[in-house]
Amino acid sequence: MSDYEIPNAREWDAASSARFSTSRLSLSDELDDGFTKVHGSKTKRQNQVNTAQSTKIPVHNTTGKGHHLNGYDGANNQNPILTNGHIYGRGRPEASRPERGRPDRGRGRGAGRGNENSNHFTKRSTNPAPLPDRSSTQRSKPISAAELACQRGEPAAGEFSFTIPRRACYRHLRDKAQSFKGQLAAISRTSSTHIEESPADVFKVLIWGDEVNLRQAVLQLEDLDKSVQPQKWAKNPAFDGRRENRRERKAHEEEQATRLQLFADSQQYPFEYSFIWPDSELSLEQVIDRHDRPKGALESLRSTYQCSIRCDVASSTIIIQGMQERDVIAAGRTFERIARQMITDMSQFIKISLLSAPTTPLHQPFVSMNQQVKLNTALYYLPFSQERKTDSFMVSVPKLWTHILPPSDEARLKSEKMVRRLDQYNRNAILAGLEKSLTNLHFVEKAVRMQVDFGELAFLRYLAPRSGSQSHSLEEFRRTMSKERTHLLLQAMPPNVQIHKLIDHLLKHPALKDEGEDSASVTERYVVAFDFRRPDRKILRHEQEFGTSYRNEEMEMRRKSWVLMGADSDRESPLVLSVLDFESLDWQLRIQAYDILDARSMAKEYADFEAAVGLGAAPSPAGITGPPAQRASFPRGHHDLVRVTNKPLIQFTLGKTDHILEIAREDVYETHLYQSYPPKPESKWTASFYYSQWVNDLGEFAYKKHGETPSWQASLSTFFPEGEDAAGQPQKKLKGPRMFLKEVEEVKNILWEATRVCTDGNNGDRLATSGRIGTVEKGEDDDLAMAN
Repeated sequence: MSDYEIPNAREWDAASSARFSTSRLSLSDELDDGFTKVHGSKTKRQNQVNTAQSTKIPVHNTTGKGHHLNGYDGANNQNPILTNGHIYGRGRPEASRPERGRPDRGRGRGAGRGNENSNHFTKRSTNPAPLPDRSSTQRSKPISAAELACQRGEPAAGEFSFTIPRRACYRHLRDKAQSFKGQLAAISRTSSTHIEESPADVFKVLIWGDEVNLRQAVLQLEDLDKSVQPQKWAKNPAFDGRRENRRERKAHEEEQATRLQLFADSQQYPFEYSFIWPDSELSLEQVIDRHDRPKGALESLRSTYQCSIRCDVASSTIIIQGMQERDVIAAGRTFERIARQMITDMSQFIKISLLSAPTTPLHQPFVSMNQQVKLNTALYYLPFSQERKTDSFMVSVPKLWTHILPPSDEARLKSEKMVRRLDQYNRNAILAGLEKSLTNLHFVEKAVRMQVDFGELAFLRYLAPRSGSQSHSLEEFRRTMSKERTHLLLQAMPPNVQIHKLIDHLLKHPALKDEGEDSASVTERYVVAFDFRRPDRKILRHEQEFGTSYRNEEMEMRRKSWVLMGADSDRESPLVLSVLDFESLDWQLRIQAYDILDARSMAKEYADFEAAVGLGAAPSPAGITGPPAQRASFPRGHHDLVRVTNKPLIQFTLGKTDHILEIAREDVYETHLYQSYPPKPESKWTASFYYSQWVNDLGEFAYKKHGETPSWQASLSTFFPEGEDAAGQPQKKLKGPRMFLKEVEEVKNILWEATRVCTDGNNGDRLATSGRIGTVEKGEDDDLAMAN
């Protein structure tokens, strides 16, 4: 056989070859194996086959596109073969073929490369056949009636909202190698509707179509919504033997308490403790309604002391019985303390408002009221309620006016007599109010704080002058202040005081520094308070105090507490003592008593919040005098958090005592759940004075149960210890409260002198600086009163 003989070529006839080639021409142009098919008409293809059979040379394609493959059979090594019914030939005619069957080593692309078993290609055809026109054969996608309605701008027939966030849905489908748009397209095809995603922020889709198809699409969308929901896994906690023991012990105590309550009448106890309830002050029914039913105080006593407690309303008798004498006595004394606390809660609120006697000689003095508008911000807790009802409120600031004193001894003596009488009355009223309030205090489960604040007093409510006048006489104004319905508001330090100059002046004051020292020693603190709103309109406050560490200069947490503040701020203050001074700063002494909450009994969300609170670095080296900044770090987005207070402060020590003068700046941030921008603070400066033992919500007192009292007893000497002379002996003349009044006057004069020096643009004398005492000529008082 010749080297280029086609296998089985004699068995082929022209007709069969022509039909075979024609049937292959109707397939696609592109072959999966990378070869290019020979194109041509039926007659031309028939001539190629006949020529190949007669001359026994490979058929060369000159009309196809791309390259032509010279195939060789592995057995015969030099014989061209037919692949897939197509005829392929070598790249060169027989005349130019090399001798002795050597492979072609001619030049050009597609020349032989020495391996006849490999594929060899010839040059690309210079006249490739044109591609068939498919534009007329492609079918366009049909548009449904629902899609046409959407394109015409018709409103959607329905909508469907997803219960999962948009980003979570996309992420879930992406993990499953799916797309949200592909899912919507599939649902649109199966339900004959048109679905598009809504551009609104709410994750929902809009549906066009008739009612039947709309219901079908909604059902499929519900299935899609359920399929992308996150999976919930249940976890069985490890066995905790201590928890099981606590549960068993608690169940046993509840069973014992129930048994004692059921068999209280029939059971015989060896010990009994009884006392008569004072119905004249508070009925026994009110005790049961207030403590036993809502709080379960009596049930707590029963379970703690394993005793029986019966309240006989008819005879107003409390009977406590038990098996152990010590338990019965402890339960009886605890119940007595609860009773005293309830009685004092209803009658211990004392409010005293006094007018300090001016040292300026006065002649026919009168007081006018200048009205000012204050924004109702978080800086002010109004005495009526802590809830904000209006955006602003009106206050009245008093101003004292006096006529020119006549040049006579009688007028001067009359003025001095009035000043001495008013000063004596104020001193007696202050001492009587302090003694009455502090000796009758019975704090149970309370956080007690007592301090004196300095500022400027303004009137929220006062008795109007008589006979249509616009001013009060001085005696009438003094009686107006003592009215029970009069409400005073202590404002902050004057706004035009330069605080950095004020602190520098206090550092060099001789009354605040030790002998031989250049400046006073100060203590820096940082207090953060978080206010949570409760359904009963009360405020739950969490407070943490940070101090400078002894090891380094960083702030570390010193104390933390949870207290419950009532809706009425005045009712949480057993004593409010206000003194108005026209010649200096006003001051207000206030005792705050809040309910202590044990952090171990708080909800888990509050415990997690407490654990996540921290304090960042100071953004400015200026410290307390720098701009306000939110240094506290805490979890964002708590739905009950309404207010965050940052309070940087500096503490001075008065002389050689442990009495503290505190200068602080309160930065109040109001928060909202969906707040997209950081809130701006509202700031004010405050000055306070207190004794170190006036803060009694720390240590053991912070963890007392209901009915238990601290180791100290509330009395006058507890808050105001007696002074000592130079030899260390107690002073007989200046006892505790009187010494306290002297120290308050001393601190007030120190602050007033500092504010005079550090006030912008006004360094006049004492009366002119205050601007609260004016002098009028004779006959000008009526015109002045009408003007005010």
